[in-house]
Formats: sequence, structure tokens, C-alpha cells
Amino acid sequence: MFLDTTMPRTVDAAFSAYVASLTPTSSERQAAILHRATIESALRNELSVEVVRETGSFSHGTGLRGRSDVDLIVALNYQRPMNPSTALRWVRDALESRFPRTAIRTSSPTVVVPFASGNELFEVAPGFVTASHPHTRYEIPRPAGGWMETSPGAHLRYVTEVNQSPLGGVKSLARLLKAWKYENRVPVNSFYLEMAAAEHMDGEPYFDALSDLQAMFQKLNSRQFSAIQDPTGQTGLIHATSSLAGIFGAIGAAQKADVYAQRAFAARARGDELTAFGFLHRIFGRSFPAYS
Repeated sequence: MFLDTTMPRTVDAAFSAYVASLTPTSSERQAAILHRATIESALRNELSVEVVRETGSFSHGTGLRGRSDVDLIVALNYQRPMNPSTALRWVRDALESRFPRTAIRTSSPTVVVPFASGNELFEVAPGFVTASHPHTRYEIPRPAGGWMETSPGAHLRYVTEVNQSPLGGVKSLARLLKAWKYENRVPVNSFYLEMAAAEHMDGEPYFDALSDLQAMFQKLNSRQFSAIQDPTGQTGLIHATSSLAGIFGAIGAAQKADVYAQRAFAARARGDELTAFGFLHRIFGRSFPAYS
């Protein structure tokens, strides 16, 4: 008779497995590359395009498996219209000409192009170059109306640099926050969570998934999801959501997550891994690994 020496997994091991499971597959990345090429070709055939720039979580390496949303900025060689809806219409018309059977829709501030029965989404924002040094800046539609500046090159560089030390910290923390967002349908901008995670990890000596996650929920609650200053210094404020209702919804979800994260942290500290897992399942749902 042999004894079963298999031990239940620890919280730390579970976090490592969970972060790995959140990473997009190579097939998802390859499909995104192919579809991006067809979108860019369609835009260039119909419009005067300076460049098509990939932005956001997919290009930053912080996207989630099964949620292959890809953000693109199409920089147009036209005078910027007063109303963003005009530029959005230009982009939508160009894409509908190429994909007449695809349910393309405008969801300000982007034009949404679904592939794979809606499981893969491209969100295309019209942009107009405002500066080219030290990083290119674009004016793109603001969710609440009007125009706003963004600098995807500066943001990518910032996330990449901070992610080097502690190695992998920013991208892991950003994925955890986004997994919490999607699991709980929290109405908060993914880019806001990513920049908040990068700002938090900047200068941190090491990454501990549970303690840094707990610290992030505390920070989000403390600032009440108020806008944060762009840590790159290239643009202005980064907003968490475009509506007051969204702010209230995000605050309520973060307050619950903060309590659960604190209790999970305390349980792990006293060696009660099973209880810690229970509170982590309240944060992430069944997608988080089981205790054994």
C-alpha cells in the first residue's frame, strides 16, 4: 500500500498557475496578426492613412486568454473634424465596405470589428498626430465626448521598463486586475488598471501576487477611482470610466475585493491556505485554481 504524498497547492503556486492560464495562446496571437493585416488593408484602400498603430493590452503583453480584444489607432491624413463622430463614421464606412457581412458597430470612442463569432474583437480609433517627439502623440475620441491625447509608444515603453524589475511584476499584476474586472463585470477601463499597476510596481523590490493585489485594491479604494496622472508625462489624466455610475460600480466592487484580499492575506500568513483559497475564489470566481 502506498501513501498519497500529494500536497494541496499553495496560494503562491496557485497564483503562478493562474497568471500562466490568463496568458493568450500562440494561436490567439497569430489570429490577431492576420486579422489586423486585413483591417489595415481595408483602411488604406478607402482612406488616406499615415500609420495603423496597435495599442493597449494586447500590444503591451497584458491581454487575457479568451478575450482577444485588440486596440488600433488609425492615424488619418485629414484635418481633424470638430466632432469625433465624423471620424468614427469615416472608419466605420471604410471597414463596412471591406467586411459587408460583419456586424461592425460604433461604440464610442471606437469602431468595433468582431471576428470568430464575436470572440475576437478589434476596436479601431481614428487618430490625428499632434506631436512626434520624443514619442508620437495622437488625438483620439474621448469616451465622454470630444478629443483626448494619447501616446501609445510612451506607455508601451513605460510598462516594458517597469516590468523588468521586478521581472514580470507589472504584467502579472495587470492581468490579475483585469481578470477580477471581467469576472465581476467591473465598469472600469482596462488601460486605467494597467497604468495603475505599473505605477504601483515602479520601484518595488519584488513581486508577491497576493500582497501586491491587496495593496492595489487598497489604493483603488483610497483614490476612489479618481483619474491618475499619466506616469509617462506625455499626456494628461487617465480616467477610470466615462460615467459617474461606472465610478460607483467600480468602487463597490473594489471595496468587496479589498476585504477578501485582506482576509486571504491574513489566512496565508497564519498558514491557513484553505481559507485563503476561499476568499480568492470570491475575488476571481471558479477561474482561480482549486486548493487541491
